[in-house]
Amino acid sequence: MHNLSNLLSIVIGIGLCLFLQSCGGDKASIKTAATAQVKTYMATSLDCEYQKNIAKSQRMKLVIFDPTGIFPEELYAKSPSHKIQHDILAQTDFRNWAEKKFDLFFATQDCPEGQYLTKEYHVTNYPTILLINKDDGRVLYKRDQLLSLDDLHRDLKLII
Repeated sequence: MHNLSNLLSIVIGIGLCLFLQSCGGDKASIKTAATAQVKTYMATSLDCEYQKNIAKSQRMKLVIFDPTGIFPEELYAKSPSHKIQHDILAQTDFRNWAEKKFDLFFATQDCPEGQYLTKEYHVTNYPTILLINKDDGRVLYKRDQLLSLDDLHRDLKLII
């Protein structure tokens, strides 16, 4: 009887050791999954193909709603949207800061994704800038007037 209880203790001990060892393996895989790189998106154009990535984004999104396709090309170069794209978002310091915080997209009216988001978020003025929460799609920031890089950067630093 005594040998049976010793044997049972040994089996339980071995089982416990194997269990604890397997838990350590799980922790390593959890750590690996937690540090897996999440793809980041930084818009460089108004391209419809790029806008398909809006749904794939797993981070906060800064979406600039643009009426591309509505204005003739010669008028667009003088538009507020053009100014935001070239004078604000093209700034290297801003883009380097932004890519650490959120994904950046343009949502244009000549692309299905842009049309959908315009309706979803009730955008009526152009350009409109929205910062959208990654978890529930809630709007964290909305601005629908032309602003400077300093204004945009200051506003976003207050929110993020």
